Amino acid sequence: MRARRICSWCLAEGRTIDEATLGWAETSDGSPTHGMCQEHFAKMLAEVEGSQTACEHEWMLQERVYSVGSVGFQIWVCKLCGAEKYEELFR
Repeated sequence: MRARRICSWCLAEGRTIDEATLGWAETSDGSPTHGMCQEHFAKMLAEVEGSQTACEHEWMLQERVYSVGSVGFQIWVCKLCGAEKYEELFR
């Protein structure tokens, strides 16, 4: 039977069933099926990309900097994700 494909996130935000409808699908009993609209998919993807902490850093020494007064630093960069960390050597 023909049934609506609905974005559950749109419904949760208070949009009408017509505004949340993604299209139509065939289901065995005509009950709606759920999916995610492009707007909510983009938001979810941005959140996931922003919260990724899965990198198991592989640090490599990039350079030593002695130009901040009398404080010496080593700058380490992760080969996998590009994150940086600074290690103070002396004051």
